[in-house]
Amino acid sequence: MTSGLPGMLPLLIPMLLQAQQGLPVPLDSGMLVRMHQSSDVTQGRLLRTASQGTPSLSYCPYPAPPCTSALDPRAGTMAVAQIIHLDVAAGTRWKHGMVIGGVIGGAIGAFFVSVGSGLCDTDSCRATMRKTAAAYLGLGLGLGAVFGSTSVQWRPAW
Repeated sequence: MTSGLPGMLPLLIPMLLQAQQGLPVPLDSGMLVRMHQSSDVTQGRLLRTASQGTPSLSYCPYPAPPCTSALDPRAGTMAVAQIIHLDVAAGTRWKHGMVIGGVIGGAIGAFFVSVGSGLCDTDSCRATMRKTAAAYLGLGLGLGAVFGSTSVQWRPAW
């Protein structure tokens, strides 16, 4: 049985050359990045601006309390040559979370309307049930957006 390494060599060489060439795009300080190494993935906020020719990236681990400076004991550096792939934050998934929360809140509200309608004798009671259902929908939308905003959406920088 032969190893698959010779067949993968043409795929690995461009990645290694790209990592050794330096940063193809400039990165601002404060930018949230995800750095892929051969055996590990590290997330952090950049402490310094980086551009072509920058030998290493200085970062503060994320999620964690922010570093006070580049001399903070939690701050780290990673050589650009060690980074195989780099992602940058491109927003959050708050809309996705809002949709999921709205579906769950709407289902709970619809359940209460269907159960409560059978127990109501007056129009004012039915109107209250509809308002309650709308409140559950709104609560679901809001909570879903909050939870979705904690999920970072990534895009490749290289």
